Amino acid sequence: MRAYDFTQLGESASNPTYTTPSSDDDLATKAYVDGFASSAVPISVNQVAHGFAVGDIIYYDTSGGSWEKAISTADATRGTYFVTTVPTVDDFTANQSGEVTWTSHGLTPGDVHYTSASSAGDTTTTAPAQYTQRCFLVKDANTVQLQFLYPDGASGGGGGGSIIWSAPDGKAPIYEEEFSSNVWKFLDNGSQELWSVIKVPSTYGGAQIKLYIEAYSENTSNTWKLETTTYLVRNGTDAANSTTNSHASTNSNITNATTAYKSENIELDLTDSSGQINSVSVSAGDTLRIKLTRATGTTDTADIRLRDGAVELKTT
Repeated sequence: MRAYDFTQLGESASNPTYTTPSSDDDLATKAYVDGFASSAVPISVNQVAHGFAVGDIIYYDTSGGSWEKAISTADATRGTYFVTTVPTVDDFTANQSGEVTWTSHGLTPGDVHYTSASSAGDTTTTAPAQYTQRCFLVKDANTVQLQFLYPDGASGGGGGGSIIWSAPDGKAPIYEEEFSSNVWKFLDNGSQELWSVIKVPSTYGGAQIKLYIEAYSENTSNTWKLETTTYLVRNGTDAANSTTNSHASTNSNITNATTAYKSENIELDLTDSSGQINSVSVSAGDTLRIKLTRATGTTDTADIRLRDGAVELKTT
């Protein structure tokens, strides 16, 4: 590790001054480094005849050794970077996070864009049913906020809204990659939690609301269960953290079969059959706070994996 003694450079150790760095060994001021805080440093790539334009969504094809336009038809081809500049036909820069300037992009501020499943390099405001990849949020007429690193899920028919899980401090399941996708691992102690919120869409007509998730165990016997508790936050009535009206899901235990890591689709009821929570009707514009936990009292002691992004929200 290189050590610097500012006093030997004839500068004050408490208030050193430097020029803009131009080589790997140069020092930089805090102000210079802070200039990158709101927009992550882009990657610069030379690829002959890349064919990209500013705003294209791309991914790196490890098999072919080249950057390609992304399309949500497989896990491997989902978008991972946003093309920010195209200096030449053989050079481009791209970002994965932060805010980037995209002058006069023509998109609607507030919209979330996902990798398209039908047109390579493009985005859509409707999350694809499979291989959903959030790309960016349109901040204003000239700026987008990149969101490739957000855990994400598909929006369900009639339910509206994507599911993004968050975990309270000290109660988070283990988040890691398995089988080329990200999973949340729930331990056999019942103390871990994931939370999400959904906005009841303006078109909601009072039916039961259900959440569908995918999870699995490495074992070939014994039972396990993931379950939800849903809290109703009535628009214009309840506090944002209200727990007054709640509904516990009524799904049954999963019994492992002879196949290890067997995928299980789990149906979780967020309301009762008539669309109520604690005998209170859910209405368009309300918010549902969803807590997902692993049930106690089952016999499987292995970690239960929730596949991140494999979710669907529906009304029946």
